[in-house]
Amino acid sequence: MRLGINRARLFEGESLLLTVRVSGASQPPEPDVSGIDHAAVEFLGSQSLDQVSVTVVRGQVRKTGFFGRLFSYRITPDRKGEFQIGPVRLALPDRTLVEQGPTITVQGIEEQDDVIVEVVASRETVLLDESFDIALNILMKRMPGTLAALDPLDPARPPQLDVPFMEMQPIAGLDGPDLRALLRARLAQRRSDPGFAINNYTVRPDPFDEMFRFDRHREPSKARFMFERRAVERNGVPYYKYSVVLSYRPEEEGVYTFGPVMFKGDIVRNIDAGRRMNTHPVFAVGPARIVRVVPPPEEGRPLSFIGAIGSGLTASAELDTQRCKIGDPLTLTLTVSGDATLRNAHAPPIHAQPDVHSRFRVYPDATETFRQRDSVRFLYRLRPIMAGTIDLPSLAVSYYDSRERDYRTAWTKPMPIRVDDSHQIGVEDVIGLKAHEDVGALHETAPLAPAPLSVSPVGAEPKPLRFDGRHGACAVVAPGVYGFVVLLRWRRRRASALAARKRRRSALGRALAVLRDAERDADLVVRAQSVCEAMKTYLAQRLDVEPAGLTPSDARRLLARQGVEAAVVARFEAVLEAHFNAAYHGAGVGLPTPDRDDVSDVEDILRRTDADLARMEAEL
Repeated sequence: MRLGINRARLFEGESLLLTVRVSGASQPPEPDVSGIDHAAVEFLGSQSLDQVSVTVVRGQVRKTGFFGRLFSYRITPDRKGEFQIGPVRLALPDRTLVEQGPTITVQGIEEQDDVIVEVVASRETVLLDESFDIALNILMKRMPGTLAALDPLDPARPPQLDVPFMEMQPIAGLDGPDLRALLRARLAQRRSDPGFAINNYTVRPDPFDEMFRFDRHREPSKARFMFERRAVERNGVPYYKYSVVLSYRPEEEGVYTFGPVMFKGDIVRNIDAGRRMNTHPVFAVGPARIVRVVPPPEEGRPLSFIGAIGSGLTASAELDTQRCKIGDPLTLTLTVSGDATLRNAHAPPIHAQPDVHSRFRVYPDATETFRQRDSVRFLYRLRPIMAGTIDLPSLAVSYYDSRERDYRTAWTKPMPIRVDDSHQIGVEDVIGLKAHEDVGALHETAPLAPAPLSVSPVGAEPKPLRFDGRHGACAVVAPGVYGFVVLLRWRRRRASALAARKRRRSALGRALAVLRDAERDADLVVRAQSVCEAMKTYLAQRLDVEPAGLTPSDARRLLARQGVEAAVVARFEAVLEAHFNAAYHGAGVGLPTPDRDDVSDVEDILRRTDADLARMEAEL
């Protein structure tokens, strides 16, 4: 069990997101967060972290892989100062896990009603490609009497707004607005125009305006921006509300924090008869808002769900041939397109459909994915296991309909295919068969071949043996050449054996070096790929196999064949499966990425595996 928070420092009135990650169980009990004091706790739901590989053995569907669940809570502290988010307890059948939780700091805000800053999210929970808006509102108390029509802002000293989500750097995982164009359209053009200074944005002085001034080389000044203004009332107090709305479209699942927004500067309370402004300094904070981009609900999710979200999806299937024999390899192309998010779509497990695996043997590890702008193609490898005119049945492709808020399934059309019996090959066929020759046609069309030797009743004609000096030279030189060639081949084999032995001995050290590099890498996706590559390369060098195409099931088979302890083999396969899937999907899309504790766990697995292999070699 691991705890995580999205923020460690808050202002009074703000909330943070607490996540509790439970590994090793698909449906663990909900954690006990009653130990969190001085805060309001709201449960936001949970989502599966399972990375499951589905296989079909003798008609039985079996799921293997990494299992876990992520629980999310909104924590709103009710006091200032430092305090601990915890403890959090998880009651398991055999033990209770306890995590003390991180420490946070809550900073107080001076109470005032001159300025109110708000960050408003149109939705707090959205799906991929489901747009949402973030509105920034600045409410400033209006001046009294006839001055009420004026903005309570001093153009010479604009108040400073610190807005984290209005920096020019895009927010990773979100497709946001064009901030440059948005701010340029709201830039104050004249010196007398009031406005707000935002972050560190500046403007250079007009060179023509400076032509007859002595300070013509002064530094750029703060840019002033004016938002849309309208008159409102709060608790009977008149305000001007200045607003700007930013629209976002999520591209990756995750938690996104907008804010806090800080207002620092002077506001104008009144203007006297001498046109002098009566100003007052104000510091105000707009609490941050959290928007969670979550996967579709787990309830009712079909096994054929491919991770697509939209409002219309179509699917079509195509085989590379309409006639074959039992056991012939076939290529099935499944094309999915439509008004849906296909960026994170994965191949549906067609081998789990009973009417498919009863007629075909499917190889899910060999599935390929080709993505295009508005479609995705999945290429499957399969072999027919029964003869006759059979159908490749309709294939189910499920997606989540964002309009109807429910799962929908698109079906492909069934395709007939003629499967002929395969011929039984005898020993005489193997001996007499030529390359690329059809065994079935051999018996029907092959003509009788003439014998390579003819005999005559006259008998063999005797010939005398001849011997000269050349025969003697050959008799002497040939054994020497043969011996030299044998010696050379022996030395090459010995050098190759020594190199292989050195490679096997250094396999663990090289893998651990790669893991140490991966542990320091901040990019979780790159770290997952490095961990996966380290485990595969270790097996390849330790067992003298090719690393290309090495899968978790291949690793299990190789280690079991070497006599490694079954528990170690199962642990090696499970961890490699988790990192194998994470590396091919990446940090976002609902899949967990390896953290530093996971890297240490992989190191322990490699050491145990190497110790078992060394023990087996010593016994031999």
